[in-house]
Amino acid sequence: MQCRVLLLRLSRFMKLRRRIVVFIATPTHGNLGDQAIVYAQQAFFDRMGLGDSVFQITREQYYSTAERLAEIIRKTDLIVVDGGGNIGTLWPVENDKMIDIISRFKGNPIVVFPETAFFEASDEGDRTLQEVKRVYSAHSNLCISCRDEETFRLLKWAAPQARVMLMPDIVLSLNHASGKSPRKEVALLCLREDKEAVIEKQVRSVIAEAICHANLEIREISTVQAHLQPITRRTRDGAVKQILDDFRSASLVVTDRLHGLIFSAVTGTPCVVLDNVSGKVSAGYKWLEEIPNIFFCSKSDDIKLLVRAAVTQGPRRYSVDRRTDYYKMLQCEIERMLLG
Repeated sequence: MQCRVLLLRLSRFMKLRRRIVVFIATPTHGNLGDQAIVYAQQAFFDRMGLGDSVFQITREQYYSTAERLAEIIRKTDLIVVDGGGNIGTLWPVENDKMIDIISRFKGNPIVVFPETAFFEASDEGDRTLQEVKRVYSAHSNLCISCRDEETFRLLKWAAPQARVMLMPDIVLSLNHASGKSPRKEVALLCLREDKEAVIEKQVRSVIAEAICHANLEIREISTVQAHLQPITRRTRDGAVKQILDDFRSASLVVTDRLHGLIFSAVTGTPCVVLDNVSGKVSAGYKWLEEIPNIFFCSKSDDIKLLVRAAVTQGPRRYSVDRRTDYYKMLQCEIERMLLG
């Protein structure tokens, strides 16, 4: 029944528009970094004047109706694949999703928002890379945005016919993330607990000690939250705005999460950032090196010094200006694909 309702809604939506933009297989889970990506993508199309042309299909809806969607969606409609860390062996289910979408919609223009790729040094890593190359190189109208230089080089090789671009995570395009939440004497500790984590228990103790020396109360927070109900288009805005408010109200953030870093940046919150297993956090920091209250920590011995430096710098207002040209390049490519 739900599948039939979705397909009916899509058909009606298409009848009213010559061409649509399909956000396909969007997340419903509690990873607020992933949710913020979709939120920022929608804002991106809103600024282009195309917000009313966007039709969002969740991951669950996609897998339930993929064959019918491929029949219904016109070849001129634009397929949008969410950005993130979805390519490679780190999260195989996400990589399989990318493969399925790009192979299933061969005749459609497809734009992939900023991604990070990671392939482990193993037979499985080689096999997955070759599959990515086979599928991506077979698509004739593919645009892929990359969040780091290594992913950019890799995908230029894997998909030589595609338009491959280098640009920051799309959440950094948000220019309305400032707010009026009062700052509290609190430091947010936003550290990974999954297979991307590399911070040892001893280092966590050093971080806690440094925060105490800065006379701040420690509050643990995660950008991955348990939600009793799936996060949908209707509830996403509230969930993303709440996590941004949480970051905006703090005096300091210490994180090894890419979107912990990004949420700190767009809310102007002082931040000390450490890397994760794939290096995507250090790569993300390179886009933000000009911000004076964000510090990258490559050695645990520097944590106390950097915490003190970040707190001393205090809050700063975020500006998207240094990243605008990259997003304009993506906008121009999308406009070209829609006109083609």
